[in-house]
Amino acid sequence: LTWWQLWPRQRRAASALGYTKWSWDQNIWLLPWSLSWFELDFSLRRHLEDLGETQELWDGWSKPESQGESPELLAKINASGEQRLWTQLSEKQQRSARALGF
Repeated sequence: LTWWQLWPRQRRAASALGYTKWSWDQNIWLLPWSLSWFELDFSLRRHLEDLGETQELWDGWSKPESQGESPELLAKINASGEQRLWTQLSEKQQRSARALGF
């Protein structure tokens, strides 16, 4: 979703996490990869929940260094609601995803 596709509450949560319209729309990753859900500050978890994040999703992410995927790509994958890595997509799916801006 783009910044303006977020609900006002979601934009407030994203802003509280340090995102701007530009950084959100560019899928710039601003959050700590190395911390588990329960290592995150309580308020940070609440803002993430407003954006649809859960403990299961957060703790289930592959770290970029372990799969060779960039943080930006993983952020896009997570934002889309899908949990597949780019390398798990077929060529046709990759072409379609590129056409959509992934």
